[in-house]
Amino acid sequence: MSPDSACGVVQIGLVVADVEATVAHYRRLLAVTEWFVNKVDSGNGKGEHFHNRGRPIKARALIAWTRLGNVELELIQPLDSDSVYAEFLRDHGPGVHHVMFEGKDLDATAADFLSAGIPELAGGDLQNTRFKMFDSQEQLGLICEFAEGGELVPDGKI
Repeated sequence: MSPDSACGVVQIGLVVADVEATVAHYRRLLAVTEWFVNKVDSGNGKGEHFHNRGRPIKARALIAWTRLGNVELELIQPLDSDSVYAEFLRDHGPGVHHVMFEGKDLDATAADFLSAGIPELAGGDLQNTRFKMFDSQEQLGLICEFAEGGELVPDGKI
């Protein structure tokens, strides 16, 4: 891959125990003031096709996000016990969970990762966006996420 075709970072996803408290800290300590919020609840029609390690789950989470230049900072508070976010919080505590890279074709990118022996960790659909995460920690030192579709429409601001 040439430098001209390299993927850019579009999002950094952090798992947190309390979205509202974390947003308050970002406001106070870093003056990051504009935050949008969505509630994911795939059991009640807010998201679908969520899966974790190949098994379907009912995902529930509170998600807040903001723009930091060209990168979105996403805070994820799991409200379930089965998602990759809940696992991460349980096993590691709060912290950086994934990095999302821009991709041209989600299925082609998934095929590339799978053919390199990198398993799909999780995925799902939220609004018009379909996403997949890959457990590339051994190869790249992180969980990679790719998505296609439109930007999320927030439920509101926080």
